[in-house]
Amino acid sequence: FFYGYLLNQFITDYATTNASEDFAETFMFFLKYRRSLERFANRPVVYKKLKMVERAVARDREERVNSRIALTEQEPHSKWTPLFPL
Repeated sequence: FFYGYLLNQFITDYATTNASEDFAETFMFFLKYRRSLERFANRPVVYKKLKMVERAVARDREERVNSRIALTEQEPHSKWTPLFPL
């Protein structure tokens, strides 16, 4: 019974070690199966963890894109001096 409970709560046996390993194993499985997370739908807790990682990665990606856009929209320095003038 207990093993079945753990199987439904954690992605691997090693993930039961501690919270850090649970996240590491979940993140590893996300990277490996990110295009087919639905395969874990029969394990609702695991699936929820994977979807949470997916949302965090998407949010981080969006923030990085927005910060790059903001950098490119800044006005260039009006008086640019080359480091080594010709």
